[in-house]
Amino acid sequence: MRRRLPLLLLTALLAVAATGCLGGGTSGGAQSLSSTQSHTPVTITFWSAYTGREKHIYDNAIKMFEKQYPWITVNHVGNIDDAHILAAITGGNPADAVLSFGPDNIGKFCSTGAYLSLNNYISQDNLDLGQFPKVALGYTSYHGTQCALPALTDAYGMYSNKSILGANGITSPPKNLNDLLTDAEKTTVKNSDGTIKQAGFIPLDGYHEFTINDLAFLEGGHWFDSSGKADLADQAAWTNALIWQRKLIDFYGYSNLQKWDATYENAEFTAQNPFEKGKVAFEYDGEWRVAFIKADKSTVTYVTSAAPTSDPGNYGMGHIGGDIVAIPRGSKHPQQAWDLIKFLSTNTQAGVYLSNNLDNLPVTTAELHSPDILPVKNFLNFFPIFEDPKSQFIPTITQVGNEYTNLIGTFDSKWESGSIPTSGLHDALVQLDNQIDQQIAQAGG
Repeated sequence: MRRRLPLLLLTALLAVAATGCLGGGTSGGAQSLSSTQSHTPVTITFWSAYTGREKHIYDNAIKMFEKQYPWITVNHVGNIDDAHILAAITGGNPADAVLSFGPDNIGKFCSTGAYLSLNNYISQDNLDLGQFPKVALGYTSYHGTQCALPALTDAYGMYSNKSILGANGITSPPKNLNDLLTDAEKTTVKNSDGTIKQAGFIPLDGYHEFTINDLAFLEGGHWFDSSGKADLADQAAWTNALIWQRKLIDFYGYSNLQKWDATYENAEFTAQNPFEKGKVAFEYDGEWRVAFIKADKSTVTYVTSAAPTSDPGNYGMGHIGGDIVAIPRGSKHPQQAWDLIKFLSTNTQAGVYLSNNLDNLPVTTAELHSPDILPVKNFLNFFPIFEDPKSQFIPTITQVGNEYTNLIGTFDSKWESGSIPTSGLHDALVQLDNQIDQQIAQAGG
């Protein structure tokens, strides 16, 4: 399962990157490729964040690679996070190839050459990038430099408790955000003191997988104008998203939501997850929740669907983003590293195996439509979200990463608590835009 990196971790990573230690630039990552590949036996090092059972599964896929490339032995080291990868690159002792759970910093890594440009390798092998849905190329490249490839991905959608919906006369998951608001209120049960006994939908930013960025995206919003300036204040989508959020917060009462969050904040990846316990009607989550529900032996009856949107023409799209594989600057065996990451990204047998066993989405069209994908309906419902042409990795990737989302999160915390009045929302968003622009400018963006 690919979880979002905590904002504090992103901040720390970007602070290191901003010191200039990465240096280089994309031109420094270009490779001179020989016309013939050596088959001299070699061992390469591959780092990933996988551990335990998941690492064992990934090792099996690597064995498939070693069978196809018998002269290459892969030393797979797990439990390596982005901070470790970044420190190794700046220290000049990286692995030959790496897998990261998040593409949040791809703009910084591409633009500085921390990840090598793959453009020449792609040309050398005539690799067809058309086999990937467009969104996957969007979060593995930056300004024309393909410096990573996708390898398993995630799609976010809506989980609906069928029993709760049926008990309230709701026949299908909401497709429209206004319907979600109405249905969330209808399926909520409050205790006599006003606290929440059963929740319809929890609208707090950062509660499990839900964020204000996702809500603005579902409203049709974006983050920057064509000149690269933050423009949240000038979009009806952001205003509408925030007003939608405030309406549901007012319905519950902010203090009651805080009590709920304090109870279930750390339950997301446990068997005590409130959706799995039948305490929530609607949950915004990734495809991996299907596997968690099964593993936790939850008895909840549910259905998955695309998240509701404001514009009916956008229904079916979703937030996408998952594993990326890359060659770090300083790789001692870049050609063999390329062979490995290309295999992990494009080999249909390996991709299907990993998807079926790690319960994440494969990334090529051939894998997505393979008859060997296990027919788990609630899991398969996420496949068309990934392939929807309007799906995106959010928020917008910049040259300095996505640290600006910390500012958005801080803003939304004030909005949720009522510290920002509705009458002052536009002015507050203007101030937020200015803060984002200043932050990116100071970081070298």
